[in-house]
Amino acid sequence: MRDEPVTQRLHALREELSERLARVRAHTGHREEAVERDSAEQAVQRENDEVVEQLGVRLDGELAAIDAALARVAAGTYERCARCDEPIGAARQAALPFTAVCVSCAGLK
Repeated sequence: MRDEPVTQRLHALREELSERLARVRAHTGHREEAVERDSAEQAVQRENDEVVEQLGVRLDGELAAIDAALARVAAGTYERCARCDEPIGAARQAALPFTAVCVSCAGLK
């Protein structure tokens, strides 16, 4: 892979995920709103809050993985598995551009 298209794709993905994370954080900032009086509705609200919170955690992790991928591009190691040093493979990187491991090391084989 050429570094420039990879870097552009990673930066675009980072921007998209950052925007999503901002929306998630804005939603979680609304927790001070009144809780529904109905206990069933309260349960739904709490469940929704938990889902949104987990989404934020996942987005944080993906953003960290993108930053690590950008560092690997800069270091010239982007196309190599971080565990076994074998090629990750273009198809895997096209599907998951911030992956650091090959299919074998990911346990997918």
